[in-house]
Amino acid sequence: MARIAGVDIPRDRRVEASLPVIYGIGPTTTRRILARTNINPDTRVRDLTEEEISRIREVIDREYTVEGDLRREVNLNIKLSSFGVGRLRLDVGRGSSLVQRLTSNVELA
Repeated sequence: MARIAGVDIPRDRRVEASLPVIYGIGPTTTRRILARTNINPDTRVRDLTEEEISRIREVIDREYTVEGDLRREVNLNIKLSSFGVGRLRLDVGRGSSLVQRLTSNVELA
């Protein structure tokens, strides 16, 4: 079995059907990865060379968040949303009015 992103992918399946075993990679992402690495999607995993496997590994490691890192990120987002915390949300309207109220009470000398 080839090991990619810490997961043993099935040897007897086509590459296109094997990569979605990795958490965070679906059919569309698989096609993008195979197009970028110039690997035929119909090739069986057992027929891949070490060089082809390393190209797939490099693309996944460099461009995608998968497996443990993605699971951690998703769980953190779920925990934050259950508290009602928006991580990247900026409430500009409230912030600007707060600044206006604070600066309007300041007297200029």
